[in-house]
Amino acid sequence: MVNAGVSGETSSGTRSRIDWIVSSLDPDIVILETGANDGLRGIEPRLIAMNLDAICTLLKKNVVVLLAGMKMLPSLGPEYTKAFVKHLSTNCQQTRPGVHAVHPEGCGR
Repeated sequence: MVNAGVSGETSSGTRSRIDWIVSSLDPDIVILETGANDGLRGIEPRLIAMNLDAICTLLKKNVVVLLAGMKMLPSLGPEYTKAFVKHLSTNCQQTRPGVHAVHPEGCGR
């Protein structure tokens, strides 16, 4: 097991590095957990969802993906928190071959 995460990284950073991660590490399974730092920075939830979709689309060609769901702190207000959960839960719930959603208790629900 190799932790290829970068502390403080956003989903955009993960998206920009994902080709390198796959080509250099040649994983069979990827546990993908990204987006929390985006949320803490107030990044538009649609952009986070687009990044996750692009990452999963690329990864599913070569590896099994376990997509970790998450919740957002309420510090940015209820509208942002609802949008974050909506966009990420929609992404988590998409059923695609090779991508399996793993939710913490009640994530996105």
